Amino acid sequence: MNQSCESSIKNYEVGSEVLIQLHEIISGTSGVYGSRFSGGGYGGCVVALAKSDLAQNACAEIAEKFSALHPELPSQVFVVETGDGLQ
Repeated sequence: MNQSCESSIKNYEVGSEVLIQLHEIISGTSGVYGSRFSGGGYGGCVVALAKSDLAQNACAEIAEKFSALHPELPSQVFVVETGDGLQ
């Protein structure tokens, strides 16, 4: 995921400065395996893959660091779980 995001930034020049900063915060957070951009060009978001038992703590750390960096921006950090897919 991190390599994909880095490729998007370097090779395709996508991602705003704020999204790149968020990706860097997430990538440096304990329990996070990786992250990448997602969205249709309207601000977008960053999706991360984390260890399930550390996900809530990772969310709190990410939210705190991002809010300290950009207190003027509303943001949401939350945990979702995968489903079993179609049956």
